[in-house]
Amino acid sequence: MKAGEDFDYPLLVATLILVGIGLMELFSASAAYAYIYHKGDLYYFLKRQLLWLGPGFIFLWLASRFNYQKYQIISRFLPLFIIILLCAVFLPGIGKPTRGVHRLIGLGPITFTPSEFTKLGLIIYLAFSLVRKKEKMQSYISGSLPYFITLGVISVLVMIEPDLGSALIIAVLAFILLYAGGARISHLAYTGILALVPLSFSNQASDPNNMNRPEEKLFLLLAPGVFF
Repeated sequence: MKAGEDFDYPLLVATLILVGIGLMELFSASAAYAYIYHKGDLYYFLKRQLLWLGPGFIFLWLASRFNYQKYQIISRFLPLFIIILLCAVFLPGIGKPTRGVHRLIGLGPITFTPSEFTKLGLIIYLAFSLVRKKEKMQSYISGSLPYFITLGVISVLVMIEPDLGSALIIAVLAFILLYAGGARISHLAYTGILALVPLSFSNQASDPNNMNRPEEKLFLLLAPGVFF
């Protein structure tokens, strides 16, 4: 939104609804774990999340006063920045591994997950880039392929953290944006099928008990739920 324009209240209401749903699902999924490992405090993780709502809404307001067209200046460098962040989770002293999982970066008291920033950064990058290259998107070599290569590198880095769920979300977001940006459905379909073949074999090899299959992950996610 450009400075001086009226606030987009429908967008704000939609954001508040999504935040409310997210908090409800967080409590549902974490209450049992919090009760067992945090002295019976069912609301432990919910309270930690609520602490960040204030700074989050302040950042939301500041971002809304900024002309989004200026994001185009940094959008060109976002893929490189994203790759650097995803690699940093494996660096001693910067990454904060937990039980062999490398998903966090710790900078003093601040800890964040690069894969979450990746989702936002990739949307900004693709949105501006596809506007400039829309006329080339009907071509696989000069249009879609460079984006698929970038997406492949990012997805592999997220998968080896390991975080298959985030990798799939990132891929789906990118495919939707590429389709909206003019990429052919056939290009998206062929590339998606080619990506799924090695993924299925690598997932079976790394997890012989099949506990990383989507249906198994869904069961494990819902099992400790309170509301659902």
